Amino acid sequence: MPEIIELSKIKVEELPSLPEFKLEPLYEGILRELHLEMGYKRVLYLFSPFYAILYPEQIASEVEDFVSNKTELLDYLKQFLIKSLVKYSFLAEAHSYYIEQNEYTMIARFREKDSKNLKYEIKYYTNSPDNIVSYYEDKIYIGRDFVKLNEFKRSKCGLTDHIESIPFEINRLFEKAKSKLHEKDKEISNYLEDIKSIGDEFYESGKMFLSTLPDTLIFEELEDEKLLKEISLNTRKMKHRLLEIREDLNELSSLLRKKEEFDFVRYIVKFRTDVINLINYFNFKIIGQVVERISRFG
Repeated sequence: MPEIIELSKIKVEELPSLPEFKLEPLYEGILRELHLEMGYKRVLYLFSPFYAILYPEQIASEVEDFVSNKTELLDYLKQFLIKSLVKYSFLAEAHSYYIEQNEYTMIARFREKDSKNLKYEIKYYTNSPDNIVSYYEDKIYIGRDFVKLNEFKRSKCGLTDHIESIPFEINRLFEKAKSKLHEKDKEISNYLEDIKSIGDEFYESGKMFLSTLPDTLIFEELEDEKLLKEISLNTRKMKHRLLEIREDLNELSSLLRKKEEFDFVRYIVKFRTDVINLINYFNFKIIGQVVERISRFG
């Protein structure tokens, strides 16, 4: 967990300027109540919206120095995350009911992926503000996003990271199955193998799809009707593979509960959330925009 060490090296003045746009009430609330979570020497530190350290009780002096000296950076990170959610994600809207029920309280957990290129995976959670420390384990997983702090604009709408994440997460399921399942079970193994097979198909289709996309994917500016129709066709194909994975995960989740394999169920549920989020992203951020753009050709 080197996030605090790596982030402490960043100078705000060297980061890209963020786009100017107004936030609607949901995102205003999230920005106001956003908690940040970062690792230092195998310990996760949870910061309040005003950067008080809520957890753990024993605080390393280096972390105290980071908070004291990097307030401007932390402010920037919050703005970066919120504007990224608006521009490149559907997470907040998809989970707005739980977010609003929890008075807009969200946790953004940083996971370093490539420190050289300032790339991080952000895992989002929501929890009641009254329970955020005392009942931390009750938090609800919302989903994840991938950011590069040295570049706000995303190549190909950031689709590469999300497409590559599916086989990666499936491989993690196999690893977790080895450590969390109480005993080997052929029925469970069959589901996992089927999910892996569909995931491989999804990934191969995704690689071909990405190769056809322009790097700067601005739908309202695209004039190539043929390309737009190919984008909608290929996106739906990938969405359909994800729907198949979702159904397998639903059935596997029920089977695991029936067999009382509760330690493994939570990993299935988290992955299912990621799959559903990507389906929503395809529907609203890609297919919806493409259909609207094609309709303008008359």
